Amino acid sequence: AVVAVGPLLVQADVTYVRCVDHLLQSTATPHIQLMDLAIKAAASKDDEQLTQRERHHLQGLQLLLQHDRQEALDLYISLLQRCPGDALALSFALDLASTLGNKDAALRAATSVFSYWGDRQSVITGFSIGASLIAVGLAAGGRFA
Repeated sequence: AVVAVGPLLVQADVTYVRCVDHLLQSTATPHIQLMDLAIKAAASKDDEQLTQRERHHLQGLQLLLQHDRQEALDLYISLLQRCPGDALALSFALDLASTLGNKDAALRAATSVFSYWGDRQSVITGFSIGASLIAVGLAAGGRFA
């Protein structure tokens, strides 16, 4: 649910997701409702069987459903400090920073994970994604190589 609905909530909002749901209701078989999926997933944000990282992503989803983008941004930046290899959290943090016009947050997100990704050049899966996102965050923050 976080991967399916999160980007829509980060870039647009609940109203947009409801519009997509309306379109899906009239065209998709079986009927898929993204809001229902997101609400159900967010309701499990305190499930102790999930990892702390998974719970944080679901808490972020809950905040986005509540239109609290700044709090979601703060949560994702906090998550990056504990899990610097979380490319989804980095992507969401940068997108939220852009949506909110917060260049400092974009720079903070990128620099907080820079050494993690830099130390693992080409060794880990997704390195190019992480490096690309860091470049976006540095550029958004006014830093250029």
